[in-house]
Amino acid sequence: MAKRVAVEGPLLLDTNILISGLLWRGNEDRLLRLGLTGQVKAVTCEYILQEVEEVLQRHGYTAVKARQTRIMLASAFKIIPDRKSVV
Repeated sequence: MAKRVAVEGPLLLDTNILISGLLWRGNEDRLLRLGLTGQVKAVTCEYILQEVEEVLQRHGYTAVKARQTRIMLASAFKIIPDRKSVV
């Protein structure tokens, strides 16, 4: 039986969570699925998505597949301003 998750506020999905959730099974995979299914409000930023695309290519994704994954993630989660663009 799956445990219920109580999350207050949005969940920031950083590069480590996204890569681990995409490539392996575990807690990060569960967080990613919760965000993708709308069970928790998840956010990320363009800088993180760009980094994810680059890391996926280093892990064997083609450039096209990495780009498609980035687009999927961008459409699934709210994109917040990059810290670099705010400063």
